[in-house]
Amino acid sequence: RVDMPRKGQHRGRQDWLDYSDDDEDDAPGPSSAGRRGGGGASEGWSKHGRRRVHGVDRAHHARLRADVGVDRGALQGSPRARAFAIADGTGRGGVVVGARGTVDDANGPRIVPLDHLQMPAALVEMFGTSVPVEALQDAYVQCGRSLSRTVDALLALTLDDHDKPRPAPPESHTGVDLWDTLPREVRLLILDRLGPKDAARAASTCRDFAETVRAWRLNARGLHLPPDLSVAGLASLAGAYPLITYLSLRKLREVVRDPIDVRRILVGAAAGPAVCTITSVDLEGLDAAVADKDLPAVLDCGLDAVTELNVGRCRRVTDKGVAALARHRRGCDLRGLSLAGCSPGVTADGLEALLRGKSGGFPEMRRVDVSGCMGIRGSVTVPPRTVATSLRMLNVASLTELHAKLTADAPLENLSVSQCGTLRVLCVSAPRLERVNASMCKSLRRLELRCERLDSAVLQHCAELTDVREFRCPSLASELNVTGCKSLTTTTLTSMLRETPRLRALRAEGCVALEGELAASSRCLEVVQMDGCSRIGGVRLAAPVRTLVAKNCKALAAVWIEDPPPPEEDEE
Repeated sequence: RVDMPRKGQHRGRQDWLDYSDDDEDDAPGPSSAGRRGGGGASEGWSKHGRRRVHGVDRAHHARLRADVGVDRGALQGSPRARAFAIADGTGRGGVVVGARGTVDDANGPRIVPLDHLQMPAALVEMFGTSVPVEALQDAYVQCGRSLSRTVDALLALTLDDHDKPRPAPPESHTGVDLWDTLPREVRLLILDRLGPKDAARAASTCRDFAETVRAWRLNARGLHLPPDLSVAGLASLAGAYPLITYLSLRKLREVVRDPIDVRRILVGAAAGPAVCTITSVDLEGLDAAVADKDLPAVLDCGLDAVTELNVGRCRRVTDKGVAALARHRRGCDLRGLSLAGCSPGVTADGLEALLRGKSGGFPEMRRVDVSGCMGIRGSVTVPPRTVATSLRMLNVASLTELHAKLTADAPLENLSVSQCGTLRVLCVSAPRLERVNASMCKSLRRLELRCERLDSAVLQHCAELTDVREFRCPSLASELNVTGCKSLTTTTLTSMLRETPRLRALRAEGCVALEGELAASSRCLEVVQMDGCSRIGGVRLAAPVRTLVAKNCKALAAVWIEDPPPPEEDEE
């Protein structure tokens, strides 16, 4: 404890300053005899046994204060630099510990100096409320200054507590301990909902929790760094999980605002045992810390196994950043890149570079996400020999046309252009495409699909879809969803069903333009949903239908369900 008497408090003396070491707080001072004028404490000592420095020795005391590290402003909220801090150099303040040594003990708080905390800040911030700071320091030294071994040792302290007598449960408690009845896998799933700091606190409560937390930490595959740790603590924590494959910094938007801090955290992760297992780094939302010039530095932090990078919602990332990654020595190793929300800097040129494969500098690029990139405008053409397997372009508000005429060996399997409100034309010819999602494209009018392996087509709420020029999808089986396509006619839907002989589920709720009789013949169609088709007059299905829902079809007069047609001779 550091006490700062007010100026002129002690009988006219100026600039008095009381200070004492932690070991002297409770020690008695010299004899009260010898004070000027008779009784009381001796000269230079207060009645509480604390040493005083007279104003005439201010110059000497200033030098002494610089050595000891006492800062009057640190306790009084002045803007001066604090003298006591965690050994991370971040300047976030001192570690106030109580009489028993824990961080949150309010009985007799005191400040532990910087040189007394030669250990990672993560230990103090995670275990300081349960374990004395001095015990944390000793454990860290005894474990060879290894954060991972220290965490295991601290958990072992809790594991050894089972030999101590425990208080008897209340007599009124007669229920079953639900935690003990849960399988181990369920317990690990519950801990996945907690942050690392909360899991560490839970480990200090009982032996069972400690065992579960240890197993969870050793087997965790993903780590979301919490926002309530210092940068040094985050770096230490990132290196304490041995088997993670996914490292996320997206919760640190308000904490990490400097590219140097991002690098410190990633270097800390590279210093741990997971340096060879981390394959995905998530920097989404770190707008203040990630720009074009910082993207190559992310790949130079020692995490050589990283192949997935997410820099979504980093508005300072542009096409120049994409070009910088393409020129980097490890750019050829990237298999996934998310630029979702990088607007307006990412344009159609950057998208084309990502999809071109080797000629664009990304020969292994498989997953591309440019959702919400308002810089992508007008008509976009996917390169014919793209190497991407997944392309996400959700809510690209300025996209008007998308053309993809791919070669037979192009591996594109998933295409999503949902919520592109200005998209009017969608023409896709992709032999290996399996799933297409164009829902909520309210302006989509023209559709062409030539996809031999397509399994699912979601076109719901395309209110202006009228011109389906080609719909050649012989393998479409899981679902054809045209719910809310208010302009889709009976003739158009019938032709689409004719080209999908393996279709099992048709969802056409709210297609108010359907009128007359809808007829379909299929050996696989089992589910038909036509709620709200108010103008449909009849439904004739030659198919093994199990579920037919046609609520609020006011004009519906008759429904025929007949036997499916026999198989062709050349079919098994």
